Amino acid sequence: MITKAQEKAIAQIKRLAEKEHGTHCNKYEFKEFTVSENEYFVSVVVEIGMIGDEGTMAEIYCRDRAHLFIGPRGGITYPVSKKMKDGSWKHYFKRFGGYSILQASLDQK
Repeated sequence: MITKAQEKAIAQIKRLAEKEHGTHCNKYEFKEFTVSENEYFVSVVVEIGMIGDEGTMAEIYCRDRAHLFIGPRGGITYPVSKKMKDGSWKHYFKRFGGYSILQASLDQK
């Protein structure tokens, strides 16, 4: 069951995505906004792209996608993978500051 804190976090994520990507100016639209409830957290996938970009190179290069996780008390994190200098990979979760969906999207690319 989704808690009130998780509902507030989902609403905050949606507001930030709309504000940052200009969905109000009819250039961008939500391609995916999926909320999945799990036993211990809620998973949110946000993908925003240009209107009518299906089947074009813009579909590949001009979309922003972020996968976020919300804990029962409303804390938001997202997974990040970073290649280290020795060639190994470091996988960790980064705390979402609540100021930019673009940061999560760039960290996950």
